[in-house]
Amino acid sequence: MSSDTSDNKLKIVNEMSLEDSQAMSTNLRNFNIEQSKGLSTKPETSFNLTLKSETGEVAGGIRSRAFYQSLTVDFLWIDEKFRRMGYGKDLMLKVEGMAKEAGCISANTMTMSFQAPQFYEKLGYKIVGVFEKYPEGIKKFFLEKKL
Repeated sequence: MSSDTSDNKLKIVNEMSLEDSQAMSTNLRNFNIEQSKGLSTKPETSFNLTLKSETGEVAGGIRSRAFYQSLTVDFLWIDEKFRRMGYGKDLMLKVEGMAKEAGCISANTMTMSFQAPQFYEKLGYKIVGVFEKYPEGIKKFFLEKKL
């Protein structure tokens, strides 16, 4: 389904092909390279670590990426039976070290009020923003840290 815009030169289409997505990504990247004084010419680097038991069972992990000299922690998860044993801290410190070696000068992440804002604060992260009602009764925290 599509709808015409008021000038009838463009139309909004309720779908996006892989080619459309790639074209948008390429154009946005070109704009970012031009505007960021070269920072975005460096490729995004992923730092993903998995925590496994002796039997090979996934017990946790961290997915993160470095871009614009900043580490973004997309998620950190530890199985409940292994929480509060230092594994989360170990994973965070490991990816922060990897990011520093890659030239990152800061780190950032997001967490919910029912997840682990205090955990990140103990690691030196500062809350820089909060969505107070995300939804009602839940807060969404944005945190950053100088590396």
